[in-house]
Amino acid sequence: MKIKSPTLARVQQKLGRHIQEWRKVNGLTAEDLASRAGITRSTLHAIESGAGSVKSENLFSVLEVLGIADALVDAADPINTEIGRARADRITVQRVRKATPRW
Repeated sequence: MKIKSPTLARVQQKLGRHIQEWRKVNGLTAEDLASRAGITRSTLHAIESGAGSVKSENLFSVLEVLGIADALVDAADPINTEIGRARADRITVQRVRKATPRW
């Protein structure tokens, strides 16, 4: 079994907490959200607790019901960051090769 890094665990828990807060903002019970997303209540609990053992399709089903799937996808767009815009020319590259050390 792969051991999660502390950073990954923290990020997953934070995302889960935000999803739970969005659920409450939308006035949904956990049962309601799970039903609308087509997942089980235990899968939703895993998402909200940051377990990290859920399928991405289940996570995105929840995000879609909450109305925040597009915002998350947009946040991951490299063009929406300074470094992404600065290195936009690399986006069209088909393959990234490892640099070989020049001794």
